[in-house]
Amino acid sequence: MNYKIMYPLWNLDKFYFKWDKQTLRIGTEDTGSWNISDPEGIWEQMIGLCNGNRTTAEIYLSITNDFPIKETVVIDALKQLAESGCLTFLMDPFIMDDWASRYKTNIAYFTSKNVNGFSIQKKLNSMKVTILGLGGGGFTILTHLVSLGVENIHVVDFDKVDLSNLSRQVVFKESDINRYKVDVGIEYCKARNSNIKITQSKRKIENVIDAELEISNSDWVFCCLDEPAYVAQRIVNKACFNLQIPVVFGFCQKENGRTFILDPARTGCVDCLFSQISNNQFVHLVRSLKNSNFQPVTSATSVTINLLCALMIKNWLDNIIYKKNNENQIIRLDFNDFSTRSVIDFNKQENCPTCGNKSANIPQKIFDLIAID
Repeated sequence: MNYKIMYPLWNLDKFYFKWDKQTLRIGTEDTGSWNISDPEGIWEQMIGLCNGNRTTAEIYLSITNDFPIKETVVIDALKQLAESGCLTFLMDPFIMDDWASRYKTNIAYFTSKNVNGFSIQKKLNSMKVTILGLGGGGFTILTHLVSLGVENIHVVDFDKVDLSNLSRQVVFKESDINRYKVDVGIEYCKARNSNIKITQSKRKIENVIDAELEISNSDWVFCCLDEPAYVAQRIVNKACFNLQIPVVFGFCQKENGRTFILDPARTGCVDCLFSQISNNQFVHLVRSLKNSNFQPVTSATSVTINLLCALMIKNWLDNIIYKKNNENQIIRLDFNDFSTRSVIDFNKQENCPTCGNKSANIPQKIFDLIAID
């Protein structure tokens, strides 16, 4: 990489200032901040020149007007600052256009995490994401994706907004009652970002083919379907594995929320999880729930749903941006003390009916109870 012809752009997230006459301070947070010995002011001047409109070579020439310094020292210093999330090397001059203005805080955040914030933002802009289920969780996921700059979104939900949705979702209004949730979703997205390409479907996901039809053009899927329990997740899981599309699942309970990520190219699946945890007690639980006519009221609030959805999005970003190996584990968020931990780690199972060895001894009892088409 020829750093001489590239354009260093300082990350505005990294505030710098004179700590004293001898020291330059970079950062104001309790972490990720440090002091640099700079009695002559050379580093302060160099940082001030990193506006994205000068090449590294031009910055060096400007500095040599005041300081005798080697070009390799300047290049090495800029590279270290880039590795610390302080600046980004651009291939072309920086222009503060509408795109950069809209996403500058996102770009600053990603850059401060030691990745190229511009590349990541463009990746998010071009990504195609489908959200299955647009209730409290699904609509909250939608709001996060729009803010992050995902501009190709497909939403699926057959249901209409009712009065009870207003206590769990901060976007729905009284005037939205009896409107289709997907119609409200499109209206919301267009009002937030006119560049968004959002499509909708009122299909009820009842089998694998239904799911495949909705997700076929997706890079990622967020499964926010609640019912029927276990069956809906198996349907989406099967469709995602058939089409090799990664998926994020989330479940909100009264005291905690849970989420996990599956990538068909590298991990096991939902049925691997059921195969791994299947025992007489779990089978009895599923059978009892299935035979019960009790229909509980969702014990979730807008606060707990937002906490869970924030975790789902954070884990997803960790996966696609920072390449963290966070699949095949159920992460539990405690709503009382905000602690997170992995509660179940599961792997690809030979006796999985979806991605395993079809001749293996599949635990048939559990899959008969939650059979899918």
